[in-house]
Amino acid sequence: MIASLIPPNAFLTNVAPYILWPRGDEADAAFLLGVLCSRPLDWYARRFVEIHLNYQVFNPLPIPRPARTNPLWKRTVELAGRLACPDKRFQDFADAIGVKCGKVAPDEKEEMIVELDAVVALQYGLSEEKLTHVFETFHEGWPWHEPLRRTIEHYRRVASRLKLVTAASAADDPDRCPWCGQDHRPHCGSDPSVVPICGRCSRRHHPTCVGPA
Repeated sequence: MIASLIPPNAFLTNVAPYILWPRGDEADAAFLLGVLCSRPLDWYARRFVEIHLNYQVFNPLPIPRPARTNPLWKRTVELAGRLACPDKRFQDFADAIGVKCGKVAPDEKEEMIVELDAVVALQYGLSEEKLTHVFETFHEGWPWHEPLRRTIEHYRRVASRLKLVTAASAADDPDRCPWCGQDHRPHCGSDPSVVPICGRCSRRHHPTCVGPA
């Protein structure tokens, strides 16, 4: 998956899928860009496509939908927005989301990419074990150990700072939301026709809840 922010007055060919925005703003675009450029999403997309992405593959891709007040959403916007604005063509976009515009030093850029992978992994509810599996199986023969180590460092730091419960620990308690770690029972209805929703993170729930997952 290779996603890009296209500057104004640029042309796309008919083999370049693009996204229109009937609603939302630049921050929403930056969030989606961050998820699409992350290794967890790329790993998932590679289960279905390798070199030619069309809308049949693109449309069903699972995208996290945290609230805009969620610190993980905000950090995704900051990281993706900064990485997507390397020169003055993107100045208006950078101003709209409150990030700097200009080249990012190579070391800093690499660290931001690693952190973005960690932040997105947390939004997918991936445990460290599952995140490790993503790196191990991402591409045959690639040197994944060091990128994984750095991603896990960011993963643990962010999870600790936000006091997040990851999917692995939430799975030990069926009464907790696997996405945000909160007790979801007050928010899951007894009517099977009602989709259970976590009152904190608004995510649809896991099989232990009543109703469709």
